[in-house]
Amino acid sequence: MPAPLSIRAPLDTAWKSMREVLELKRFEILEEDVSKGSILTRSREYTSGPLAANHIRKVADRSKLVDGDWVKADYQYQVHIQFVSETQTLVWVDARIRGLKRAFVGGDEWLPLNSTGKLEEDLLTLFGQHLFGQSFALDRPRPGFWERKPGHVREEWEAPAGVGPERPPGP
Repeated sequence: MPAPLSIRAPLDTAWKSMREVLELKRFEILEEDVSKGSILTRSREYTSGPLAANHIRKVADRSKLVDGDWVKADYQYQVHIQFVSETQTLVWVDARIRGLKRAFVGGDEWLPLNSTGKLEEDLLTLFGQHLFGQSFALDRPRPGFWERKPGHVREEWEAPAGVGPERPPGP
């Protein structure tokens, strides 16, 4: 999940910009409460059909089902906009994702899924670009030592020029 986004903008500006982004993405707003700093959108279908399980893995932590198949997924945004100061606002997003599980023996059941943070990052990035321009990007923490790829380690080592045996090789 992305960390809350702290922006240098008044609450009114942040609220108006988030509404504009949601309207651009064609999300219908179900509930809006400025005093609580909350916007809830209507659910939107994310995927359906035979590739639903593959698409769900892109946005939610879910393993393959042993007793059925994923046939559909939808999500809705819960946006939080919090006043910090006259020129500072905190914005964060929760994506509520559900998957429709169809059991092999019959019966459908909607199950909540844990978000990977991709949908939240996408919305916060669009919000930032709408407010600050296309060059906006979310700051990502640098990976720690164990998360780095071993690309900095050379496969083969060559001795620099001038380094070699102390005696020149014999004839």
